Amino acid sequence: MDDVKWIKLFIKARKSPSMKQIKALPDGKNIALFWYEIMQLAGECNDNGFLYLEQDFPYTETMLAIEFNYEESFVKYAIQVLRQFKMIEVIDNVYMLTNWEKYQNVDGLEKIRLQNNKRQAKHRKKLK
Repeated sequence: MDDVKWIKLFIKARKSPSMKQIKALPDGKNIALFWYEIMQLAGECNDNGFLYLEQDFPYTETMLAIEFNYEESFVKYAIQVLRQFKMIEVIDNVYMLTNWEKYQNVDGLEKIRLQNNKRQAKHRKKLK
C-alpha cells in the first residue's frame, strides 16, 4: 500500500530489556538498526508484519542483505538474535514481526484500505 508512509513506534522501545540485551551483543547496535529497518519494510509490505517482496515471494536472508546493504552473514546473525528475543518468527517460510500491532496502527490502516477501495471503485465507475 503506497499510500501509507508511516509506522507507529513505541518511544520506550530503545529502553526495553530486549533492546538493552541486544545492544550489548557483538554488533548489537547494528542489530538494533536492522530491527528498525525491517519494521519499515514490514510497513511497506503492510500485511500484519509479514516481509515479502511480492505476495508470493517472501524475503530471504540474501534478499534482506541486498535490500539493506548488509553482509548476508550479519543478516543471518541478526535474524537469529531477533528470533531468540521473539521479535521475529517464521510462519510458512515467511518472516513476520511478532506483535506487529504494537508497531502499527492496524485500525488506521484498515480505514485507509477501505477509503482506497472506495476511491478506486469510484474512479473505475467514472472510466465506464
